[in-house]
Amino acid sequence: MPLLRVVIDTDIFDALACDPDTFAAVIGLQKRGAIQLLITHLQESQIAKAPPFIRKTVKALNPDIVGTHGAMWDVSRGDKVKHADKLAERKSTRIQGKKRSTLEHWSESLISVTAMRGADVFVTNHKDAGKTAKRIAKRNGLKLQVWAYAELVGHIVRLHAAGTSGH
Repeated sequence: MPLLRVVIDTDIFDALACDPDTFAAVIGLQKRGAIQLLITHLQESQIAKAPPFIRKTVKALNPDIVGTHGAMWDVSRGDKVKHADKLAERKSTRIQGKKRSTLEHWSESLISVTAMRGADVFVTNHKDAGKTAKRIAKRNGLKLQVWAYAELVGHIVRLHAAGTSGH
């Protein structure tokens, strides 16, 4: 079974912290090498400010921290940025040019662009971020899947069952 690279949006850690069965299954899949959880350095900063139970969940899941694909003023850290390709540049320029964009919106955009370039799946419960990521992935012929938490749970259950049926 190939490794599934999953960018987890920050809100998903809240759900995992409250779902011990899925949390345990994810840990098991990580140990088997079936799934790799990824977050960006932007999320690492957000998580540092989260309640203790969320920080404990993230620590136990130990996601790999990846640099963002592209940068935005007042959001990115220069040492954590990968060179932006044309897709990342277009998305970043469009977001930064919008009058009502906020730093939080810019961060969400960088997280989704990073998922498009370095993951198989992007998991978020933010409907706008999910819709946008799906649209951009489809328009650009990317194989990125975008899931809400419920879809992640279903996939985790299937992966876990597939791994335990072989023993």
